[in-house]
Amino acid sequence: TEKIGIVRRVLAGLAAAGIGGVAYMPDTFGIVARAVAAAPLPFPAAPLPMACLGVPSDSEEAAKRLADLGAAVIVTLGGDGTNRMVARGCGEAP
Repeated sequence: TEKIGIVRRVLAGLAAAGIGGVAYMPDTFGIVARAVAAAPLPFPAAPLPMACLGVPSDSEEAAKRLADLGAAVIVTLGGDGTNRMVARGCGEAP
């Protein structure tokens, strides 16, 4: 429940910043999907078309896909390992 709340606050910040849309990794617990469903958003939010196996390389693959989509920024909510995997896959996206 707390993680869903964190994601909802991130989404509220993105809405306040005027972003045009959100793509996200479909995590195995459905945290982001439940956060998106819990609050009306002024932008589209959709999962990346990828399998999520619950392994570290999921984060790297998601970062690569987001970079390929032209993401202006990638937000991570994880520890050192997650952030390292995202850094490996994100290319030039901050």
